[in-house]
Amino acid sequence: MLVYAISRDDALAPAASELHEVCAAGLRALVEPVDEPLSADLEELVHYEETVETVMRRHTILPMRFGSIVDDEREVRDLLKARAREFASALAQLDGAVEFGVQASLKPDSGPATAGGSAAGPGDSHMRARLAEQHCRRDLQAWLDTALDGVVRKRAYRVTAVCALGSLSAAYLVDRADEGEFLERIEGLAATADHTLSWSGPWPPYTFVEELEASRR
Repeated sequence: MLVYAISRDDALAPAASELHEVCAAGLRALVEPVDEPLSADLEELVHYEETVETVMRRHTILPMRFGSIVDDEREVRDLLKARAREFASALAQLDGAVEFGVQASLKPDSGPATAGGSAAGPGDSHMRARLAEQHCRRDLQAWLDTALDGVVRKRAYRVTAVCALGSLSAAYLVDRADEGEFLERIEGLAATADHTLSWSGPWPPYTFVEELEASRR
């Protein structure tokens, strides 16, 4: 069984016709019988994500990453029972919210100066550049925190392998009722002279499910 998401066991249909419901302990896993190994080609990944997003529109969910496999319905029920309190708590924290991704960076002509003095060696120059980069990302985070105050429930900032120098990757948990204002503020920020912004969403709250998993460990 391929697990797409976990939600509350409510009266709503799963919102995706190919999914089966497996219920226990007041929770519902939305699953699909599959043959292993999974193909994991691009078409299958896109289908999986579209299905999770379809479910997200009607339910508060804990979205599962592609490839979350259990042997059978009995194992699904055992999982729901064993982690019922944890899953219920996570659903309460994510209730009525979606995730937006934002990439922020300084425009090249407004980036931090990194040049050292004429006597600086390569090691010193490298450390100065790293320190300037750290300050730049700290300032970007503070700028976003101030600008989005009041329309963000939770936030997570990351520096990833695809982050360019002077840039920051952010994920925001936003109440559905605040989606419009959040996007208005982001669009307003994108018009500023010194920063470049790109954004995407709404998405299932993968980042914040991962955070909850990490805190549990």
